[in-house]
Amino acid sequence: MSEANRNDIAQDEAPTAVINSINIDNNSEDTFKGNNEEDNLTLHYATNIQQVMASKFVILQVIINTVGSFIGPLITFYLLFGLASTGPYAWNGSQLVGVVVGSLIGSPLFIFALIPVGMPEALKRGWFYTLKIENVSPRWLFVLPFLRDKSIYRYAMARHVVLGLILGIFYVPITLLIARYGFETLSTWELILFNVIYLVCLAPPVTIFGLVGYAMEQNISLVIDQMSNDPNTCKRLMYRSGVSIRMILCCR
Repeated sequence: MSEANRNDIAQDEAPTAVINSINIDNNSEDTFKGNNEEDNLTLHYATNIQQVMASKFVILQVIINTVGSFIGPLITFYLLFGLASTGPYAWNGSQLVGVVVGSLIGSPLFIFALIPVGMPEALKRGWFYTLKIENVSPRWLFVLPFLRDKSIYRYAMARHVVLGLILGIFYVPITLLIARYGFETLSTWELILFNVIYLVCLAPPVTIFGLVGYAMEQNISLVIDQMSNDPNTCKRLMYRSGVSIRMILCCR
């Protein structure tokens, strides 16, 4: 066999190997056409929800948001509960209960304020997947109803609120029980660290399940359609950031 023939065979086999390595068949791709060939975006469809959860983009965001949920709140709570006021604090006071309950909505809003900005590149590199409703098991649709293809769940705010309420069923009673029987009265730094650790524990499920909501075919298409592909990096980031924040504020 000649060297040219061997090269032709290798080129034909390479794309198949790449597709098989991510467990997606040839019929599970779709292409969004941009203004030029470089803007064209091929979507890779996941075969199940676990594949989305284990994607590089999701894992990276979990790490970033977990670290951010420690550093940011630590500074904020020190200013609020260490400088603006001082302990001791009661376990059922607003300084603890308010953070525990309010973070169920606040955490998703802060975490997803700018995450959509990087989704087009994550999709282009195969770091993030699109998920069709028929590839989500009924069990997951029951646990996470915002994955369903309903008009209300096209709004990011609606998905985040529902996610917060679901997590609150488990997080709120467990956290308050720990505060009641573990501390009852908290010093300034006990309160600060208690609230920070709570937010750190909240960040991973918020990030994972929130990104699964974005990965749903009916939702990711809205993100892609609105994200700018301006060749100027600064303008592209500025336009995308505006769209991302607008999505958080009850807009599609």
